[in-house]
Amino acid sequence: MHPLLHELCRVAINDYKIKGTDLVIEAGTRVIIPIASIHRDPDIYDDPDNFNPERFASEEVQKRHAMSFLAFGEGPRNCIAFRLGLMQAKLGLIMLLRKFSFSPCDLSTKVINVNVESYIASSAEGIMMNVKPL
Repeated sequence: MHPLLHELCRVAINDYKIKGTDLVIEAGTRVIIPIASIHRDPDIYDDPDNFNPERFASEEVQKRHAMSFLAFGEGPRNCIAFRLGLMQAKLGLIMLLRKFSFSPCDLSTKVINVNVESYIASSAEGIMMNVKPL
C-alpha cells in the first residue's frame, strides 16, 4: 500500500510509440512512473485504500498487468536487493510474530498520513501499536 519510493525516473533510450495512440516518447526523454498512483488505482485494485493480502495470491496476480505492482521496480533496473529485502522482511515478521502480539492502541490512526517532506515514504505521525509478549 505504501511503496518506499513514490515514483521511478527513467530515460528513454530509443523512440517509443505508445500502443493505440499517435504519441511517441522520444529518445532522451525523462519519464516518471508514479508507483504510488498505480498502487492506488481502483481500476487495478478493488478498494485500494484497504489492506488485503489476498491481492497477492498467485491467481489474483495473474489477472493484472505485469507492471501493476512496482514496489521494487521492474526490468533490468529493478531493486538489486529485492530478494534479500523480501527474505529479511519475511524473516523479521516471523521472528516478531512468534514472540509478540500486535494490536492498535488508542494513539493509532486508521489512515496513515505520508510525510510529504521525506523522499522515502514514511508516516508523518509514526505508527503506534500495543505490543505484548506471547
